[in-house]
Amino acid sequence: MDRRYHSKASASADYGRLTGQLFFVHADGGLWVLRYAPISQEDRYGGSVVLARDVPMADYREGDLVTIEGAILSEKSQRPLGGALCRANKIALVERGVNTN
Repeated sequence: MDRRYHSKASASADYGRLTGQLFFVHADGGLWVLRYAPISQEDRYGGSVVLARDVPMADYREGDLVTIEGAILSEKSQRPLGGALCRANKIALVERGVNTN
């Protein structure tokens, strides 16, 4: 997670609302991961969740800071990344990420 997002990233107590940075992982046909806590911070889900494939992501890109509202579907996804699987019912851009390409 970009350091400039550390103070903006967060998770509600029930993980129903997460604010974090998007990452696209080219595994298993492509997966979006939301990192809502730095790696150094202890967290029930390791500070990130794998977004369910039914989340429309056309308006977002890797590096964006977003807020999602949704629910954890399973403690551990069946995906190779192994993080909790999350379905986002609502997603909103907070800040456009810097394009590093």
